[in-house]
Amino acid sequence: MPDSLINLKEGFYIANWYIDPSASIILCDDQQVHLEPKVMDLLVYLAQQPGHVYSRDDLLQNVWHGVIVSDEALTNAIIKIRKAFNDSARHPEFIETLPKRGYRLIAQVKLVQNDETINQQESTLPLTHESGLIKPNQGKLYLYASIALMFIFAGYFVINKEQSNSTDIQTQYESDLYTENPKRSKAVLPSTNSANNIESIDKPSIAVLPFVNTGNEIEHSYFSDGITDDLITDLSKISGLFVISRNSTFPYKGRVVDIKKVAHTLGVRYILEGSIRRSGEKVRVNVQLIDGQTSGHIWSDRYDGTLKDVFTLQDKITSQIISALALTLTDRDQAQLAITETIIPEAYDEFLKGYEYSWRTNRENFARAEKHYRRALEIDPNYSRAHAALALLYLKSWTEMWHENAGSSVAGWVRANEEISASMKNPTTQTYSILSAMNLQNRRFDKAISAAEKAILLDPNSASGYLALADALSFAGQPIQAIENARKALRHDLNFPSPYLFVEGRSLYDLKQYEEAIATLKRAVAANSSSRNSLVALIAAYGQLGKLKEAGRIIEKLNNNFKKDKLPEFTIGWLRNSWPYKNKADKERLFEGLKKARVPEW
Repeated sequence: MPDSLINLKEGFYIANWYIDPSASIILCDDQQVHLEPKVMDLLVYLAQQPGHVYSRDDLLQNVWHGVIVSDEALTNAIIKIRKAFNDSARHPEFIETLPKRGYRLIAQVKLVQNDETINQQESTLPLTHESGLIKPNQGKLYLYASIALMFIFAGYFVINKEQSNSTDIQTQYESDLYTENPKRSKAVLPSTNSANNIESIDKPSIAVLPFVNTGNEIEHSYFSDGITDDLITDLSKISGLFVISRNSTFPYKGRVVDIKKVAHTLGVRYILEGSIRRSGEKVRVNVQLIDGQTSGHIWSDRYDGTLKDVFTLQDKITSQIISALALTLTDRDQAQLAITETIIPEAYDEFLKGYEYSWRTNRENFARAEKHYRRALEIDPNYSRAHAALALLYLKSWTEMWHENAGSSVAGWVRANEEISASMKNPTTQTYSILSAMNLQNRRFDKAISAAEKAILLDPNSASGYLALADALSFAGQPIQAIENARKALRHDLNFPSPYLFVEGRSLYDLKQYEEAIATLKRAVAANSSSRNSLVALIAAYGQLGKLKEAGRIIEKLNNNFKKDKLPEFTIGWLRNSWPYKNKADKERLFEGLKKARVPEW
């Protein structure tokens, strides 16, 4: 971070634009553009020292204040700033992308109070790279046959690792996607203010904002985050309630928010917010339920207890919400809410510590998460949720070739299978979602579909469950049903749309609707520019339409991605045994599109 930063809490100018951070708007002549709060935070941070090159890691760490988000969140925010200023990624006047280094604000910044121009200075700070504790097995290319699992994991994890999105071709690609041009299809994320409005939901809808850790010990933030996540999980089990996923609410962590705006953005009627103070074994929880349309308080309460009372506190809050919203529970709802994963607070506390690390998808944090999950299971060997969480770690480590067992390249898969078997004693939604992915990889299509349906039965609001079902249906030759479930998943998880859009785009390709597939897959790539799956399907769709120039550009982008991970260039042979299609015709249609796009066979 630069040594000297200018405090820009008050209004200031960037070029001819007046920036009002408090209102989250920018003004120029008769133009007024409203920015999302986090986008405004990013703009203000860049403006503190114009000309300084901020690495992606720096921006993610300081703008998102410790909230674990993916690189795509930063990419999307940069794109939104450019769009607000009518800026071009290829010929920037405001935000410049520096290949392999980061971003900088290149426009002039002036303070309002004294019309002082903030000095610009060049920086050559390199981007940093994390080193992991679990060493990958090099040269095991065939392990990428598990690519079908990767977008299942995206439903669970907000990936936080550096990605080389700053190359020249990426800059050109962003420009092509987002430049206002009526001849181009706009590859933007779906609007939450129109298609995803409250009126489209036929049941009460709620979002649980991250509870604030008000204790003196900052390390207890894992505890407040874990309680928030568990409340989301408990409420999600209620079939008569629509619940927004964790991925879409945790970006608000640490922010003072406008409840009406949050409710409007997420497309829900009610907002639950609160705070947690933990001091040793003592726990105090303040919670309030708010009407998102009026900002009026529907109900609020305070709960005092100890760590041993934490399960009772959660049950009380859930019961109060059910009562306040006059929800009617089905027999299945009541049965699900009555399930106890563990009754040992110490095991639960260890699990929450591991869960916090598992959201940071890299080798080092996975190793830390594994240790905490193992400690939780030492305390309570029947803790099903901990077994499922370990299974997910091992599967992800297997796909990324991270697993630490040196003796066997399939150790991660074997250990994942062991943990899933243990988790089946008291299966959770996550258990069935992982089981679905594993069955799909083994071409057991009926079992994959059945497991995903069981995941949704346990949790009717599970984005990962709907994603698992959409994925299985798509590869099983049922693209229309796959699209329907992918869209349901996306409605619950608005902030991280890439995996859902990929399944929808691939299904549209299978339906031979190539133009529609391209539009959807471009949105998936815009949301996550390093998504290999989406890039592959996009190449094939361009190939089917004879758009060789566009296909060539994406092939180059994909090969740059492969090069970064020290993999050989992409070929059709790379996919031969990867995507688990049930129908040979569907697989051959994919290869046909790639051949037309001039992708090498081997």
